Amino acid sequence: MKDLDSISLVIPTLGGKSLFSTIISVNNGSLIPTEIIIVIPEENYNFVKKINSENIRIITTKSKGQVAQRLAGF
Repeated sequence: MKDLDSISLVIPTLGGKSLFSTIISVNNGSLIPTEIIIVIPEENYNFVKKINSENIRIITTKSKGQVAQRLAGF
């Protein structure tokens, strides 16, 4: 059984207002991930650069698309 004290969540995104509400919702849930990895194309980085939370890690990619971005997060 996986250790539930160390859960990571990968969010492939292009940015958008719903990302912020998603992060707030996840961090207010009953099981808060140790790490939330936001994977976003380099060209959209300005959208997320001001996100300030201890458990957020931002990874930029050259490509768009959920599959490529999710792979970069893993």
